[in-house]
Amino acid sequence: MKLLVTGGSGFIGTHLIDLLLDKGYDMINVSDVAPKKASHLQFWRPCNLEDIERLRNLACKFKPDALIHLAAKSDVFGSNTETFTVNVITTRNILEIVREVTSIKRLIVASTQLVHRPGHIPENDEDYEPVNTYAMSKVACEEIVRVSRIECCWTIIRPVYIWGPWYPDFRFPIWRLIKRGLYLFPGQKPGVRCYGYVGNTVRQIERLMNAPEEKVNGKVFYLGDRHLRSLDWINAFSIAIRGERVNTIPEIAGRMAALIGDSLSCFGIPFILNSHRLNNLIEDYYVPLEPTISLVGEPEITLEQGVNETVTWLKKRGVV
Repeated sequence: MKLLVTGGSGFIGTHLIDLLLDKGYDMINVSDVAPKKASHLQFWRPCNLEDIERLRNLACKFKPDALIHLAAKSDVFGSNTETFTVNVITTRNILEIVREVTSIKRLIVASTQLVHRPGHIPENDEDYEPVNTYAMSKVACEEIVRVSRIECCWTIIRPVYIWGPWYPDFRFPIWRLIKRGLYLFPGQKPGVRCYGYVGNTVRQIERLMNAPEEKVNGKVFYLGDRHLRSLDWINAFSIAIRGERVNTIPEIAGRMAALIGDSLSCFGIPFILNSHRLNNLIEDYYVPLEPTISLVGEPEITLEQGVNETVTWLKKRGVV
């Protein structure tokens, strides 16, 4: 199978290229960013996805059997309206290419769990409550795909909180605090959410791409591992880094620290905690993961294995 991957130089994309390489796929990575790994350079085709002529030329020349659209401007914590515009334009361009390049029989489009807020379990795939501008852009992208009437088999994926080596937003101060035994978890009632180790995530993508068409066409699948408490996830890292669990503090103390972080952020000063991060730790965020696991199987890489691989990567970077 010949695959065209957009955003293959990103976090999830880098791991997906590794997996596809191991499995012997013929592929190209269409991205305006150079790959993180030298071994991936041979697959890279520089392209701004807003440039539909360049994208068309690459797709027509390669004639892929499937297209996996991971590329996006991901201003997850901001409210930049450019995020919305760019993501919508590039998704429209991808759909135009799928219409024109008749070799493409499968399309996977990446969205996000953030199309609905924490605490809200959607009743159907179009039950949206986007949490920010980035999520709003992904809602628009999903709707564009649904009304496109493209003839190929299409699937929307909604990754949860995906983590692992190469993740660009890992809060390096957190790992240093954990190493020194200074990290304090805010609250005694940690939230339950779905985390996804990236090695499992890319396996889910590859299996969805090869699943029977009648099981995936026109459907939405969340990508992630089983739900667990945020404190258990952090403790797994703490045990791997320093052999002990983290200490906890009352929630009120955490909220006071978060308010300090909110104030400092107004002046562009980074802080270990703010209200957004606090809520991520103590709020429940359930997603309907069962359809994915029922179709592609249980995650193969355990929490401990994923943590050990990630800590090894952090050590190589001199973080812990």
